[in-house]
Amino acid sequence: MQIYSETIEIAGHVITVSELTTGGVRALLKSVTATINDGNFDVVDFELFPGVDLISVARMVGNATLDDLTPSQLEKVIEKCRLVNPHFFAMRDRLLAAGRQMQERSATPLSERSLS
Repeated sequence: MQIYSETIEIAGHVITVSELTTGGVRALLKSVTATINDGNFDVVDFELFPGVDLISVARMVGNATLDDLTPSQLEKVIEKCRLVNPHFFAMRDRLLAAGRQMQERSATPLSERSLS
């Protein structure tokens, strides 16, 4: 099976960014969810860049070592990840928006909620 990928060279590192398969997306979401639920996660993985976690980026670049890259170099890798995996990032954005909406709704007193 041919999987879409693009290569980027940064600081002497050749990094191949591959499109995730549907099964790969499922496995990634289960892995990220388990990491969060276990409470055993690195805040850098989740908070260094808005709208993306480094666990997902690492899965998209396979064996590339992200720890050797600076944040400005990682931004270039993330841009390539977004290019190669637009469906994943669109789904992620929808899930985050739904989560925020649920959080806002639960913060609204019952007396102020609409019935729709």
